[in-house]
Amino acid sequence: MISVLCLWSIFHLSIVMPTRWLAAETHKLGEFNWGYISMGRAIDRLKDHLELIIDQPELIHNESFMMSLVSDCRDELPPFDNYMTHKFELETTSYFACPASSTKAVPLQMLRKELFRPTDQDNKESTGLLEELAVTATQAWIDELINPNKIM
Repeated sequence: MISVLCLWSIFHLSIVMPTRWLAAETHKLGEFNWGYISMGRAIDRLKDHLELIIDQPELIHNESFMMSLVSDCRDELPPFDNYMTHKFELETTSYFACPASSTKAVPLQMLRKELFRPTDQDNKESTGLLEELAVTATQAWIDELINPNKIM
């Protein structure tokens, strides 16, 4: 279960959140020469990266690789770069257990750190299985991306 949770958390941070933002905001990005057709480039890059994980499952632990799936979009789209910076470096929340405290944390930054550089022993021990699951899940993701029945 730990391996599955870590895998889907990595996918959520590196693929789902950025892709969702791009899909939701594409109609506002015309001034950057970005439109609906541009999403095809982002998906092609995603597929290329996923194929590398099948050949090198250890890449699932490589933070710079996983978070670079959309790096060209960050360079091209300042609002997207602002979103990613805000979400992963600036957005804070108060600690739930201490509502009166002024202590704040950057939860996605903390999550990223534990996913890619685990300190928890259970997370460390799940590495081998996580890599096996990554290959299976990545292949399923690619199969969905290239499924001709999903084309609109």
